[in-house]
Amino acid sequence: MRPTRFTDDMIAAYVSSGYWDDVDIVSIVNKVAQQNPEKEALADSSGKRMTWRELKALSDRLALGLIRFGLRKDDLLVLQLPNNVENVVIRIALLKAGIIGLFPPMTFRGEIPSILSRFRPSAFIGVSSGKFNTLQYVLDGPEHVLKILKGVFHVGESQVPGAIRIDDIVNSVPQDYENSLEALQELERNKCGAFEVAFLGLTSGTTGTPKACEWPTPAVKLYAQTVIERMRLTHEDVMGII
Repeated sequence: MRPTRFTDDMIAAYVSSGYWDDVDIVSIVNKVAQQNPEKEALADSSGKRMTWRELKALSDRLALGLIRFGLRKDDLLVLQLPNNVENVVIRIALLKAGIIGLFPPMTFRGEIPSILSRFRPSAFIGVSSGKFNTLQYVLDGPEHVLKILKGVFHVGESQVPGAIRIDDIVNSVPQDYENSLEALQELERNKCGAFEVAFLGLTSGTTGTPKACEWPTPAVKLYAQTVIERMRLTHEDVMGII
């Protein structure tokens, strides 16, 4: 999806000035995975760890699985998970599928039905167990909210009536997907482009109804670059997400 407030002339001006470039986030992730396949990419408090090679393969397969499930480029998907490995993998998979993510904070669990009613996304991904069970607020919510969604997915080991495990979506795509020219073309065709909206941020709602804010890909990259420069981060550093 093209950013609402940026015209072709504005984009061209930013590029010619050196503020923006034509490199998309997916290409950056894939390049790092190619250069550092066995370097650890992610770890969380549960003890789960993942290399860049594993991150690329898992996010590729999830992206293809979501596309083949029926989600389309520029569809909106609401993702509400704690800060874990799966959260990051899914966010990258959404970029690879060209699906726009909306990420309500975990404190908004009770507000999820109203968020779904207002933004009318194509899908929801939540967690189905523990104190962060966000799935129940969708499955136990108003029936008209469920009818909005093409799919309800969850991160968890057990099967939940009315929802599909993310692992099952991943496993619907063969591990040797890279041998399929069609699969590679699907990923290239659907990925979020260098000047497209990467995701939607959600305001806190402190002074009114929460509002969605577009985050174009160049803004995401500039924000990341600013953090790297101000904190003097290198490829040897570990960055925590609280």
